[in-house]
Amino acid sequence: MKIRCKYDELIPVAKLRLIRNPLNANDHPDDQVKDLAHLMTVNGIRHPIIISNQTQTIQHGHGRLMAAQLNGWDVFPVEYQDFDTPAQQFSDEIADNTVAKRSKTRRDIISERICDHGPIFDLRDLALPDFTIDISEKLSLTDCPKCMGTGKVANRGNQK
Repeated sequence: MKIRCKYDELIPVAKLRLIRNPLNANDHPDDQVKDLAHLMTVNGIRHPIIISNQTQTIQHGHGRLMAAQLNGWDVFPVEYQDFDTPAQQFSDEIADNTVAKRSKTRRDIISERICDHGPIFDLRDLALPDFTIDISEKLSLTDCPKCMGTGKVANRGNQK
């Protein structure tokens, strides 16, 4: 487990399971938790679990907790935050996920940038379901010194 974020404390995962927000409005499907577990293994932990000082429950990070459990980790970094009112805490909890869901992923830009990372880039590390690259149409391997002569852009991912 590599921790790559600032945090206040490492808390046992078993304790974090006991302070989940029972009114959490977000569901985390198995495929999302598996992707998150993989990404935290590959990239390290980039975001701590947020705990409210007012309620002593998880404010953000239920999915990260589930991914930590899947990875078999004993502890996880947490950050404690204050909220001025219960209404502020509620709106922060909901808006944190709903605002992110409204962004649109520009797959065309991702396809253009893949070659910058060499021929062994693993497409699974993007966590984009059904993402494929048509090498013949999207990328010119002769224009990319890292990819020249390899005939591929990524391994273990989806290619056409």
